[in-house]
Amino acid sequence: MIPESSARLARLLISRKRQADAALSLDGYSRWGNNGRYDKKEQHEAMAARIPETDRRIKAEIAELRTADPDALAHLIDGQIELLDAIIATSEDSTSVFVAKKERQGWEKVRAGRADFVNGNCLYVREDAALFEEIFGFPLDSVTGTELD
Repeated sequence: MIPESSARLARLLISRKRQADAALSLDGYSRWGNNGRYDKKEQHEAMAARIPETDRRIKAEIAELRTADPDALAHLIDGQIELLDAIIATSEDSTSVFVAKKERQGWEKVRAGRADFVNGNCLYVREDAALFEEIFGFPLDSVTGTELD
């Protein structure tokens, strides 16, 4: 059985990556322009603006689970590590493997109580959709980055 709080946090973590991706797009367009083709600017600005609130929610929910439901927190951390291990084992891109290893270390710090959460890399760490759904019980592509609404 997948703990509901674990799935909710997994959704927030993926949402945070979507928001970071939007912020990265904004940064790129501000640096290099867009030739008039940037039709998602307002959407990306709105998503990027959610990052501080998403971070606050993730930190608060993880802190709450530490005492209220440590098994759900363990499921979340184990799931994140399983996803990262799959990248480490199968990726041919050395940068993706390096970043996944760093994120894995970060989740071990969360487990030990030495970190609030891991801010996932939206560029180099791409979760396996089927494995994600198996672990957390919902499709990865169902997360939009607007989950705070």
